[in-house]
Amino acid sequence: MHADQKRFRAIGADRVAVAILIACVLLVTWTNIDRRSVFDLSGQFTDIAFNLATTGSFAWRATDDGEAQPTIIREPAYPAYLAIGMAALLGAPPPDIACLLESPSSCPDLRDGLVFMHMFLLVAIALLIYAAAVWLCGRGWLAVLAVALFLFQGNAIFYAAATFVSEPLATLLLTAHAFAIALLAQNPGRRWVAIVAGVSLGLLVLTKAIFLFYIFGGLAILIAMTFFSRGRHSAAFVPLSWIVLIALAMASAWVARNIVVVDTVQFTQRGHGLLLRRAEYDMMTWDEAFAGLVYYAPYVGEDLAAAYLEPGQYEMLSTHNVDGYHVRIKYDRGVVNARQQANIDALGGRYRNLVKMLTPLQVMAENPVKHVAVSGLLMWRGMAYETAGKWTGIDAVDRRIGFAARMFSVLLLPAMVWAAIRAWRRRRRPVLVFLLPSLYVVVSHALITDNVPRHIEPTIPCAIVALCWLIRDTTAIRGEKPGLAAIDQP
Repeated sequence: MHADQKRFRAIGADRVAVAILIACVLLVTWTNIDRRSVFDLSGQFTDIAFNLATTGSFAWRATDDGEAQPTIIREPAYPAYLAIGMAALLGAPPPDIACLLESPSSCPDLRDGLVFMHMFLLVAIALLIYAAAVWLCGRGWLAVLAVALFLFQGNAIFYAAATFVSEPLATLLLTAHAFAIALLAQNPGRRWVAIVAGVSLGLLVLTKAIFLFYIFGGLAILIAMTFFSRGRHSAAFVPLSWIVLIALAMASAWVARNIVVVDTVQFTQRGHGLLLRRAEYDMMTWDEAFAGLVYYAPYVGEDLAAAYLEPGQYEMLSTHNVDGYHVRIKYDRGVVNARQQANIDALGGRYRNLVKMLTPLQVMAENPVKHVAVSGLLMWRGMAYETAGKWTGIDAVDRRIGFAARMFSVLLLPAMVWAAIRAWRRRRRPVLVFLLPSLYVVVSHALITDNVPRHIEPTIPCAIVALCWLIRDTTAIRGEKPGLAAIDQP
């Protein structure tokens, strides 16, 4: 075993295997491109990206015949990334964006160019996973396994081939940030790593606004260290300062743009909408919450509910029910909607945006037990990570692979939590720090959003690396060179 492992590393077989895996998946992705019309969410991103590429303006057409207007409907980083790909492909004059939004087959070059941009993200994520797995587990088959499991799970393939949403970019940035801060936990003196961690976090905020709270958490830690640590954590203070200040500067630049161009201090206009929907879920009865344990069971919940529950027990939980908790917020028919409007009427329109943000938080705070219980339920809901639709193009084979990928996906969140607990107990500080951003994503989305599975998909790479570290840490692999995280930390 020792000789095999040594030979495996000596000939670079792990790197060759990773290269072959990535090449195969790129081929599968390109072969199985889904040229369906872009759905509403993707349409917002691609429309903004098109305007960026053609006019240099972060703008969105609210109506088909309307002029593009400066907007804050979406965070800027992902549309800017797509715009880079579009700028390289648009001719003169540029095509109508409608070809991408309504009939992608009529502009295949533009569509395929955007798919290529996602494939680049796929490759970058896979290489980051390999680097993190090598650092935490050592070179060998476990590092290859981490990449293989990521590609097998298939989420990146699915989004590269079918949709244009910001999760793939957020996945890359979250993994890069987690890896950088884990390196800093091992050696706080690496200033360039702190810069990478800060820039990746700043880009994360510009991709997913929910990371603003993550920055504020880092700022709170800095303040606490200043006043209460008495120098005991001075080694960590400097890199943490770099990370927080760089990320704050990047976020502040976007807010400054919004003040000048859109006349608002808001980061994005979607924040209060997510809070409103989340607060509406707190209106569910305890019977519905218990029914949700069945209805939200990953992948099989709706079928189980239809087979064993009465429709009245779970129909309000359906995202397709126009009277359900998910949809009625959209049409201003929710209980929290009515309360929000009453508060606006009482305080006047001058405080409209503030009331929109505070009303759902007030509803959540009034019944903290219910809120925590529903958060746990929504966390359960979020475990149903999306998987790829195609691997081989052979329906019978893809159904079996898809089933196995979904069963594997259910293990990811428990593996990540268990790895964090084990790292805490065994004082493996780099491992614990590596998992903190992903744990933040899981908890924050359950607490303040409706936590559809797409929200926590950026945690997949870190969860897979954590699973491989668990295998490495819990089994004696004879002859395997331990990764850096295998060394006890002070």
